[in-house]
Amino acid sequence: MNPAMPRYFLISLNPPPLWLHANTQTWQTFETEYSGRDPNRMEINYLQEGSVIARSRDGEWRCPPKSLWIFLHTGSLKVISPDPVMQEAYISFRLEDTPKIISTKDAANWRFEAHYALLPEQVIDPVVCEKVATLLKAAARILNSGGFVASSLRVRAYLYEMLAILTEYAMLTARQNLASAPPESRYTKRAVWYIRDHLAERFSVSEVAAAVGISYSHLKAVFLQEMGMSLVEYTNRERIRIAEHMISVEGRSQEEASAAVGFQDPKYMGRLFRRYTGMTCMECRRLSRQDKKYQA
Repeated sequence: MNPAMPRYFLISLNPPPLWLHANTQTWQTFETEYSGRDPNRMEINYLQEGSVIARSRDGEWRCPPKSLWIFLHTGSLKVISPDPVMQEAYISFRLEDTPKIISTKDAANWRFEAHYALLPEQVIDPVVCEKVATLLKAAARILNSGGFVASSLRVRAYLYEMLAILTEYAMLTARQNLASAPPESRYTKRAVWYIRDHLAERFSVSEVAAAVGISYSHLKAVFLQEMGMSLVEYTNRERIRIAEHMISVEGRSQEEASAAVGFQDPKYMGRLFRRYTGMTCMECRRLSRQDKKYQA
């Protein structure tokens, strides 16, 4: 976006989003205008080909190809594409409560809370864009294939995964975009590196602090301030992220994934898995098999 400090959206997921709609479309000489009469409606849009220029009373900005654009259907907004062909993949949803528009500073100081998501206005990071684009296209295929009840449940799972990816990205970039990063940042980075290198092992916060080179209490305070969550919470989330990949992509069992990411008790990992992903390990494996069967 053109502003030096981009805005962020804080949305409540309790109750869950309503009215899911996803699609992929190709346009020629694209031009449309949003009336701004639906302030609770959001859209996550991936520009696969072509760019768009958005104009509102707040100014004008451009979204380049291969980028993500997240916006609210509030306020008059005219969108055109200067390119002859524009191809997009998107998902729209409506929330019970109107999302809050917050500044980069507020986003950087936001503390993770269950049932909330923090979304950036735009994403140009190619890795994040590719992940979200894959989910957007999968959601569009499912909704267009029929079977309303099953389709809506699976698309909702895809939406929550997109929101998780975008929330993690928003939290990290909000802190990076602040004019002055706190001097303790190097300790947090070292702690993150240590955690990722030792996920398959059992370790304590004291061991991480010793590896980083600061005291236990100092590391706890710095990590919480900069990451918006405790070191233990971050470690559990990283472990579940790896375990989800093992189960859904590699076809590992719950017990195998649990041992591989440092959990001694598969049942405990199962409880964390459901808390962070919104589904059980068995449901994750079943959805993955259905997706592979559908794509085949």
